[in-house]
Amino acid sequence: MLRATIAVGTLLATGGVVSASDSVTAAKWTAEATPENCLLTGALADPTGKSAGKIEIKLNRSGYYTLTISINDSAPLAYWRFDGVDDLNESVTYQTNPYRYLTRGGDAGERARREVAEGRALSLLPRPGVDRHRLTTGTRGAPESLRVFDQCVANFKANPEPPPPARWTASTQGGRDCTLRLSDISGVRGLDIFFGARPKSTLTFDVTAEENFFKSGGILRIGLPGDPNPFVYDTALRTTKRDTRASAVYTAIRSNPVDMTFTPHGGKPFAVRTTNDGLAVTGAMFDACGTALRAETLPDQASFSELRHTVNEVDDSCELTATQQIDGNAIWLTLLSDGDKNTLKMTRRTVGNGHLIQEMRLASLGGPERTTAQDVTFELDEAQFAALRRDLTGKGREYRIAMSSQKGYIARFGGPHALVEAPMFEACVQAKFDTR
Repeated sequence: MLRATIAVGTLLATGGVVSASDSVTAAKWTAEATPENCLLTGALADPTGKSAGKIEIKLNRSGYYTLTISINDSAPLAYWRFDGVDDLNESVTYQTNPYRYLTRGGDAGERARREVAEGRALSLLPRPGVDRHRLTTGTRGAPESLRVFDQCVANFKANPEPPPPARWTASTQGGRDCTLRLSDISGVRGLDIFFGARPKSTLTFDVTAEENFFKSGGILRIGLPGDPNPFVYDTALRTTKRDTRASAVYTAIRSNPVDMTFTPHGGKPFAVRTTNDGLAVTGAMFDACGTALRAETLPDQASFSELRHTVNEVDDSCELTATQQIDGNAIWLTLLSDGDKNTLKMTRRTVGNGHLIQEMRLASLGGPERTTAQDVTFELDEAQFAALRRDLTGKGREYRIAMSSQKGYIARFGGPHALVEAPMFEACVQAKFDTR
């Protein structure tokens, strides 16, 4: 925070009809194969044959499909949605605003590819279905492009990219929640487990099974020490009454790797196992976040557009960043520690017609008394770093922004508006480097 100082359309599958996009001048379907993606692209044309956008079907190496619709400004800003192909229509029915650009994951891309493979053009109509605005891909070049696309897909399947080792991560969104997540558990794509904490709420445990990998979700079963009844979570019934043993699951997982069984709906069960990789640090960060949110009274939240803090933990460092918006300027303060070196970086940029900052005064943060530079990085010794960390989890540190000789602002790094981020950073540093 600052204080001033004195101074719906429709997608159809059509066949057997020659459309404008099948004219001599219309673009063909194209395909591209890269080390990371298989891409099938159909150019959209209006009834006169003029280019009006494109439809992209993409599969990445991890096996995730996306369907992207891009419509040129010459076409109406409208509610474009599928019609006549019910399974595709499901992908955009929840679109609530007019659009010219839309991306959908899940199996929408795979369904669209199937329509093309069956020899049907993809056509778009803006709601309420004005035919004179129809946009169509046509079918020219589709068979040849599909061969390239499908060969790319086959190559990916024959040479799958090994998943990265599963590792726990801790995060917060907006400073009023905490999440501890393990993604792709046991290397199983799309299967994640995570714990959550919020003010005045008990610990929660959730499981997600991405539709692209588990079309109908599944059931996770966990055996708890000393409990004859397994903890059961059905991803298809997330809104049902929560199991009160979430804290017991958390305690078990924090103690040792836990064996679990996941049964996809309509499939066979298979074993998965949690890991301790990253858990000592991220678990400490999650606990620090939850402890901060248990305070009887919480400070008012700063406007997200005015001030926000973020915290990140990676293999070799801990990072706390504050982003400040003032008079058309964006200011970033980033505190970074790798256990050997502790640095603070200030970056500022004027946006559009924003007022120019005359100078930054960063002595209170261990930096220069006055600087006109837009990028400044300075190193903190151990004593400076320890003192700054204490203040970040308390009242924070004030620094000054001079707009002119008569006008300026006092801003704050950390403190009440980094309610959970500052303690999470502190927990990261202590768990990783134990410097105090």
